[in-house]
Amino acid sequence: MPVWIKRLRDEYLETRLHPGEDFLYWFIQRKMTWGQRWIVVLILNFIVQPLIWNVSLIVWIFWFSFFLLVFYILGQLFFLGKSLYQSFINK
Repeated sequence: MPVWIKRLRDEYLETRLHPGEDFLYWFIQRKMTWGQRWIVVLILNFIVQPLIWNVSLIVWIFWFSFFLLVFYILGQLFFLGKSLYQSFINK
């Protein structure tokens, strides 16, 4: 575990108000500035929430991202094969 995560966890355990205080609530209240909070609110309200309203859009985005992932993997395999072929030819 990175050192900064350990320090953040230790600070959370030392400075929380009561044992049941949630980490996310603690993080938002003590570690984020007002500007960061407003950016998160704007992203959740105007980008994430409209996407959740339309279920078919979520499914379409999933399949589109899956297609991009497959396309990326095939491209990487192509370039791997190309480099292996060139290394065997140049011996």
